Amino acid sequence: YYRGERIPLMTGMSFEELGWGYARDPFRACFAGRVIDGAHPSTFEVLGYGYAKDTFHVYYQGEKMPGYMASTFTSLG
Repeated sequence: YYRGERIPLMTGMSFEELGWGYARDPFRACFAGRVIDGAHPSTFEVLGYGYAKDTFHVYYQGEKMPGYMASTFTSLG
């Protein structure tokens, strides 16, 4: 749930709050109650200040940031 609303498609028993508005289950990652299309939950990590990444992409507030390399991206906070 996010702000009292059920997050569609998320598995409740294995739901994990990651901080900064991000969460995941074994199948999906989400931000602010919205599922992030294409995110890889097994490698998804929150960097802080709205930033997160997985093996392939960098995200800011749940949106993919084109042109950024996840392998070298770090948040300076």
